[in-house]
Amino acid sequence: ALIIGMVITSLLILFGAPALYRIPSGAYRFDPVVEVVPPSGPAFAADRHWYLGSVRNRDYAPGRYAATLVMDLTEEQAASPEQRFLVVPYISGTALAVFLNGRFLGAQGDTAAGNSNIWHSAKRFSLPPGILARRNTLVIELQGPYEAGLPMEPYILDGRSHAAYLLLLEFFSDKVVWFLSGAIFIMGCALILIGSASLPRIDSRTLIGAAALVTAAFLADFMTFEVLPLPLVEFKRLMVIARHLAALLFPLGYLALLERKADLFARLFAVVQGLAVLALLFPRDMIALKNLYTYTFLTMGQIGRAHV
Repeated sequence: ALIIGMVITSLLILFGAPALYRIPSGAYRFDPVVEVVPPSGPAFAADRHWYLGSVRNRDYAPGRYAATLVMDLTEEQAASPEQRFLVVPYISGTALAVFLNGRFLGAQGDTAAGNSNIWHSAKRFSLPPGILARRNTLVIELQGPYEAGLPMEPYILDGRSHAAYLLLLEFFSDKVVWFLSGAIFIMGCALILIGSASLPRIDSRTLIGAAALVTAAFLADFMTFEVLPLPLVEFKRLMVIARHLAALLFPLGYLALLERKADLFARLFAVVQGLAVLALLFPRDMIALKNLYTYTFLTMGQIGRAHV
């Protein structure tokens, strides 16, 4: 049941929300060219799916990025009395503030320091009556301590005809992660309690239960926290370490469940994950940590072989 739950979690996170991030039929789209104003240096034109990252990019400037998008509507479209929403799918960044035609629509996260985690959830902003015009200018300010961008373009929807879509988008981009993380956490606790009967020997139930607990923990990286209770770099460090610990514990527990000894590859895989955890303790800033875990994640690509 735990394995099935973890598979379902991965599938929903990998494919559920991203499938809904696609532009729905009937949406109003912005022009394909975006003007981006970085924290330092001149403004530049970019595609509406723009992204800037700090991995192998020494020129990346952490701070506030402002993206300006333009949308032209017909007079009839602009004057429609129907309730509309601006949707900003997941972002690259840790906070955002949104302005449409010079009016503040809302914000999410710590817009001053970027000490928040909001990237995965879709953001929905209600448009006040009469705010739309023939030409509309949207400005999105992003806090980008280690990356910035709009990998999925924002768009405007009619609320009544897309009510079900908006509910599903909110559920799959945020709520489902909380539910699945809680379910995996409970299953992990149950397995550890059952496995405690065999102590001091650590059996497969204890190992898989521990893997489930750290899996539930790293799912927090997909949750929305408008203000983090600890510095962003420490939050991300814990999330990345939890992923590596899950990769370390699960193969060992699975092999123990099959009553098979770990072969040389499985032992080496576990050692590499342990070394990755130790290495992740050292970076002191978010850019250094991002550059490191981008590569340590590659070591988990062979997890399937560790199970065989």
